[in-house]
Amino acid sequence: MLLGSLVLVIGVVPIASGLGGRFATRWLALGLMLYLATGVNTVVELSIFGTEGGRRYLLVFYFLCFVATAAVLAKQYGSQQSALQLPHLGTGHLLWRIAVAWLSFPAIYFLFGLCVAPFVIPIYQAGVAGLHIPPLDVIMRTQLLRSLLFLASSLPVILLWTGSRRRLILALGWAHTVMVGLYGLSQASFMPPVLRVLHSLEIAADSFVYALVLGWLFFPARGLEPRRPCWEQLSLLRPRRHRSSYKVSISCPDASAPCVWVRSEIPHFPPRSHPAFTIASP
Repeated sequence: MLLGSLVLVIGVVPIASGLGGRFATRWLALGLMLYLATGVNTVVELSIFGTEGGRRYLLVFYFLCFVATAAVLAKQYGSQQSALQLPHLGTGHLLWRIAVAWLSFPAIYFLFGLCVAPFVIPIYQAGVAGLHIPPLDVIMRTQLLRSLLFLASSLPVILLWTGSRRRLILALGWAHTVMVGLYGLSQASFMPPVLRVLHSLEIAADSFVYALVLGWLFFPARGLEPRRPCWEQLSLLRPRRHRSSYKVSISCPDASAPCVWVRSEIPHFPPRSHPAFTIASP
């Protein structure tokens, strides 16, 4: 348990360090990611590949553990920058992106699962450690459900991300690798070593490709600049001849029209923090 907890923290720190926003917002996003991608996902997988009980206890146990873990991570880590203002997507564009993201994980899962299947299927068929292979239709429905869990756990951290798309893909891929694979497999001493190694490699490949898909769908190639105060975006307009007033046009991201700062009866443009400046509509 101690080893698994250490592995989990190492996996989540990079994504936690890049999140902006208030403490409560980051806490909620990290807690949701940990609980859905690790806790609920583990219970779902045990329900189809294992024969052990106690799943309700695990849901409560994981909830308590990950609420506390997320609080510590949100308190100790986080970006000083504001979350990026992502481009507005219409309903149609958002829906097709969600649909592609939902269907992409099962495809990725089966692609890399086929690579390790010749080596792991005999172990499952032998019933080692109570493991078994369910029917294909059950596996397919389960992966669609897991895909919803992973999507719901990833979108909040994507919305709060303050770095580049490349950093997001790497941090999110590493976080999923640990939450979905290494956290549980590092503690699964009952499983044969070959099974733990192969599943770790498979899940790592799944996770980084899935993170690549999410980054491409929901995050711009070049992250937008964080919102800045209007006075950081000043551009000086040359005054007319024989006039002593200067007009400074600025772009306000929250306004429908540019603002104009006006100062009369001064021969030179003062510092932008000059108290005599006032805001007026153009």
